[in-house]
Amino acid sequence: MVTITAKNVKSDKLIPFNAGGPKDIPLGGIFVKAKSKAILTSGIEFSYKPKVFKVKILTLSDRASEGIYEDKSGELIIEMVKEFFDNSNRLYDIDKEIIPDDKESLEKLFNESISQKYDIIFTTGGTGIGPRDITPDVISPLLDKQISGIMELIRVKYGMQKPNALISRSIAGVKNQTLVYCLPGSSKGVKEYMTEILPTVFHSIYMLYEIQLH
Repeated sequence: MVTITAKNVKSDKLIPFNAGGPKDIPLGGIFVKAKSKAILTSGIEFSYKPKVFKVKILTLSDRASEGIYEDKSGELIIEMVKEFFDNSNRLYDIDKEIIPDDKESLEKLFNESISQKYDIIFTTGGTGIGPRDITPDVISPLLDKQISGIMELIRVKYGMQKPNALISRSIAGVKNQTLVYCLPGSSKGVKEYMTEILPTVFHSIYMLYEIQLH
């Protein structure tokens, strides 16, 4: 088995990389793809640019955008995302914006975020059935594919405890290589959805980039 070493940017320690396949790679191991045919030998060292996961958070709220009340749901998403990536020893960059419940503003920011190649977009707010709840209606036509299963699970799981959760129209999907999740506007709803969504994030990203880990 060929053993290669590569530097971990966070700890600056050498991490063993085993050529035998993903199951032989320890936590923190690095995957590489050769651009041309090469022979790898023991002792080779790689310098690499680590993946920084870019996360965009869009809070939709007329009152929060006017400063009438604090954006608690957006801040909770930030808190949970940070904890998730820190525990996974991954690098990340988070950006948050607050906008009113406005179709043009949402479309503009969503399309900008896609063009800026964010890995994940979370929206919070506007998933109910009120006249100003527009998030799923605006985002759905912009997606390439929907990931309906996880949202259905969350609605049923928490709806069994609190039937009001079944009214949520939250959606998940993909645009290019960006994961998109439209969450409720309440802190309680955000916590429930994020708890179920975050464990699926890395597998979903690997699938988008056609990285086979099984």
